[in-house]
Amino acid sequence: MNTGTTYKRCYCRDRDTGKPLGAQCPKLRRGNTWNPHHGVWQYQIELPKAADGRRRPLRRGPFDDQTSAGDVLRRITEALAVCEPGDTTNLTRAGDIIEKAVNADRQVPDPATVRLLLYSVEKLDKIPDVAGLMKMFMTSRGGSKANSKRKKIKEGTRRSYQGHIDNHIVPNLGTIAADRLTAGLIETGMLDKIEERNTLIDQLRASPDPEKRRQVKGMRKVGIATQHRILATLRAGYNWGIRRGIIPPIYPVKHVEIAPEKAPKKLIWTDERVAEWKLTGTVPQDAIMVWTPEQTGIFLDHLIASGDRLYGLYHTIAYRGLRRGEGCGLHRAEYDSRRKKVTIAWQVVQHGWEARLERPKTDGSYDDVPLDDGCVLALENHLVQQRRERLAAGGKWVENGLMFTTKTGEMLHPADVTDHFYFRLEQAGLPPIGLHGLRHGAATINLAAGVDMKVVQELLRHKSATTTSNLYSTVLPDLAFDAAEKAAASVPRKRHLKAVS
Repeated sequence: MNTGTTYKRCYCRDRDTGKPLGAQCPKLRRGNTWNPHHGVWQYQIELPKAADGRRRPLRRGPFDDQTSAGDVLRRITEALAVCEPGDTTNLTRAGDIIEKAVNADRQVPDPATVRLLLYSVEKLDKIPDVAGLMKMFMTSRGGSKANSKRKKIKEGTRRSYQGHIDNHIVPNLGTIAADRLTAGLIETGMLDKIEERNTLIDQLRASPDPEKRRQVKGMRKVGIATQHRILATLRAGYNWGIRRGIIPPIYPVKHVEIAPEKAPKKLIWTDERVAEWKLTGTVPQDAIMVWTPEQTGIFLDHLIASGDRLYGLYHTIAYRGLRRGEGCGLHRAEYDSRRKKVTIAWQVVQHGWEARLERPKTDGSYDDVPLDDGCVLALENHLVQQRRERLAAGGKWVENGLMFTTKTGEMLHPADVTDHFYFRLEQAGLPPIGLHGLRHGAATINLAAGVDMKVVQELLRHKSATTTSNLYSTVLPDLAFDAAEKAAASVPRKRHLKAVS
């Protein structure tokens, strides 16, 4: 197969005729080697003939060095190598794909993408199994520049897809031919096995035998919400395969019977629940626990008493409902003390253990958050502290514009922030909640103070007040009881009723 060549050319002209010398310039070589100080690099290769029989010599440049020109040439030869020897039809089509990309100044597609563009179900030796289909689907989502905008997905979403495929879809369904998968096979082959694993985890956790409990230490059950997301990944792979002609139009996920996805209830740590937790150590199951405003106050008071350097971060999350990543990604430039607001323009996102700054996922999350005087004071105090830490660190300080950092200015890792939160929570002797529970707590603080649901929705940047109401419907009765007691106590009375015996 023609592998092409790299060469040098320049823009010198013949003194007599004025014509460009191109690759014939005598200054381009020094004996048998290229002159490193003259000319630019190019590549040339003969693409397979077009459908009308015309030759297609392809020459492109300039490149700064031979390696860069060679890399493009390598991508071209690898893309052409996808075709079977003698398959002139697909060689021509591959040439069309490459020529179109080069003429549009786009990167030459990788071999996997070219293969997917060339071979539909009719030309495959056989329809792939589920594992093969999902592998091709994920290869197409690789994010190369040749991909369309529809294929570009965030790294977190890609990791989620891959986790569903590696941990559930392929182990349970991978060997089934993609066109033979049915709703029944999905239910019995995957969902039932997930539930069996969940049951086993529950049984071993409840066992009096410490060795059995140790077997499931750190293991997590696969909840109904995650099962829905696994099915969504499988559905996305099938829809992609159908669009590309790799499998016939079948939709097995559509007919799967599965319990509806429900968001976990939010429950307040009432006095009764705290007493039970202190007595037995148990936490209500299938619920997200939320502190009362009083408990939040105890936590923040403990941080002040401890001189915690991240007080401003936890204070802002607790009062204004920031997400963990938004708090870690808050920039000083997005804080306006005069107008009393911060702009959520960045978030620190964790992929595996790696953490990096990214823009918010939705336009609704990219917004201003109003601050109360207490938050402004907490942030102002933090900035004073940060300036002192910068001076103390000297040349070790890493400047990145972030509001909350390590003592040497580096970006906070979200997992470290969570671990630190749990450490302080235990010190304060408070019932357990997740760090995201502080955001839920911001909602309860505002709702308990009588703030309108629409205002709370805007504070938390939910899509609608209905979303906010649905999330906190289980919290409202406890708040309503407290409000009723406070309202009754606010009425001055000289005589009080006594219980009739």
